[in-house]
Amino acid sequence: MIYDTMCEKTMKIDEAIRFVGVYTHQGEMVCNRMRDNTSSMITSEQIQMSIYYAKLRHETREHLSHDIGKEEFSLTKYERVIRFTVPFENDLLLLSADTDANYIKIVDEVLKVIKETKRS
Repeated sequence: MIYDTMCEKTMKIDEAIRFVGVYTHQGEMVCNRMRDNTSSMITSEQIQMSIYYAKLRHETREHLSHDIGKEEFSLTKYERVIRFTVPFENDLLLLSADTDANYIKIVDEVLKVIKETKRS
């Protein structure tokens, strides 16, 4: 499927990427990949809450889009991980990466993958 290909390509962007997942606007996971030998830092319940809050923040940002343009991505750096939220059509691509990751490179490459996916 299109989402599986997008997850695979995204995981290959950088070794610092820990996790990639695509979630529908209803919060349903349609694909996910985790780096080998990596475990989640949060429980499955916390993951669901995280998805809910990511969707909520995205919807909040959409309210400003008519004035400042559509959201391309958002990034939050925590002490132990960097989290990215990237809108894709009506869904969200969520990523996490190590804190020493080159997040500018990752974002640029993720946006390229999304453009390629939209064209195919």
